Amino acid sequence: MDRKEVFEKLRDFLAEVTVRDPEDITEDTDLTSGELGLDDMDYLEITIFLQEEFDLTEEDTGDFVCGAGTVSDAVQYILDRLK
Repeated sequence: MDRKEVFEKLRDFLAEVTVRDPEDITEDTDLTSGELGLDDMDYLEITIFLQEEFDLTEEDTGDFVCGAGTVSDAVQYILDRLK
């Protein structure tokens, strides 16, 4: 899976969770600043999505929320664990 595919899957999921147009979510969108209005339940949903969609383990996703600042960071985080 390449960077574009990971980005599109994550972007589309974030758009669904935040009820936004996917085109409004870019690689520069900040996941932690409140820009998307994510709450604790949303982060839990994102973690479950990562585990199911990208076959990541709980260990892989354990520090996702702390480690991902932007969507770009999140995409790289996922790619690093897919290798």
